Amino acid sequence: MLKPRLDPVGVRGGCRGVDSRFAPDDPRNVVPLGRCVIASATAGILMSIAYDVPAGQIQGGPDWFRTGTTRYDVDGKAADPSTATEAELKSMLQQLVAESFRLQFHREARNVTGWALVVDKNGSKLRNPRDGEEDPVVRTGGSTAAATIEATKTSMTTLAKLLSGIDVCITGAPGPLAPVVDKTQLAGLFTFKLAWTSCRAPEAGNSGSTIPFALRDQLGLKLERASVAQEFLIVDHAEKPTQN
Repeated sequence: MLKPRLDPVGVRGGCRGVDSRFAPDDPRNVVPLGRCVIASATAGILMSIAYDVPAGQIQGGPDWFRTGTTRYDVDGKAADPSTATEAELKSMLQQLVAESFRLQFHREARNVTGWALVVDKNGSKLRNPRDGEEDPVVRTGGSTAAATIEATKTSMTTLAKLLSGIDVCITGAPGPLAPVVDKTQLAGLFTFKLAWTSCRAPEAGNSGSTIPFALRDQLGLKLERASVAQEFLIVDHAEKPTQN
């Protein structure tokens, strides 16, 4: 079910399947199992969640589709909440978004300036999972000044995706949220912790433990500028839902 939001607030919620793994303080933990519950989202954000694409990679369409002036609440439930996976729930959300907004879009591949995650000259400091470690899980936490990523049995592809949503604060960077791709050639899964201080924090100075230094010192990795292929979703047509 989708309905307009009359008192817009910050967007919250998401989809929670039987295979979803969130950090303990992630607000999606309060979403009932087998449901998509999202509050105060623009149509563009709903599309971003449904197709698992960053909102910045959704373009085109009418202004209201992506701006914050028109918001919606979603509450959807799988036929069998006890077995529904996150992918199945997002497929359900895709159908709801497509039908509610009479959505038509196409995919477009573009090369943009971003970062390649590679192994530092001194070698990787990553460790392989130990026997008995918990199933793959990624926990993110902290504040805008200091943050962490703690992961078990996690691939470098997943780490690169996480870094794509972080301002790495390198002088002359292509953008604050430039995409990152895995070029480490490190196959398999790893357990690691990455902790850093935002370069926006007064205590960070010009070095400290900002992302580039933390990657090198803690994981033996680094970022190099690269041309990155990105898939954009281009909205060709969208209509506001008819209110019953």
